[in-house]
Amino acid sequence: MNKDLQKMFIEDAPQDITETGNVKNLSDQVLSLQSLENEIKDEEEKLKTKKERAGKLSGEVIPAMMKEMSLSSLKLADGSSVEVKPVYGASIPIAKKEEAFNWLRQNGLGDTLNIWKLTFEKKTSDMLLNV
Repeated sequence: MNKDLQKMFIEDAPQDITETGNVKNLSDQVLSLQSLENEIKDEEEKLKTKKERAGKLSGEVIPAMMKEMSLSSLKLADGSSVEVKPVYGASIPIAKKEEAFNWLRQNGLGDTLNIWKLTFEKKTSDMLLNV
């Protein structure tokens, strides 16, 4: 029984890392990981660039062309459509936020303030951006 137990310990023991094959295999895996991480970084940069181009097309180029052509909407052959609507937005610099909110309150516009702070995990945030 003692010899069987010793044999089981030897079989279950991790292999000696100093073996040349194991070191080379580990090195290969680390290099593969580094290569994959570099590819991911490159693909993320490409995706960021594509998102910026899409934003420019949808927010500037297409609306400007449609305005030139006096079009407010366009229906495509596949049934999809494009519509240009004015969108208004504003932001208050963080340094002036309290001053701006106080001004709104003092001028009877405090009830227009809807202040929401939501915190999402990265995964949830990415999902919401794609909705």
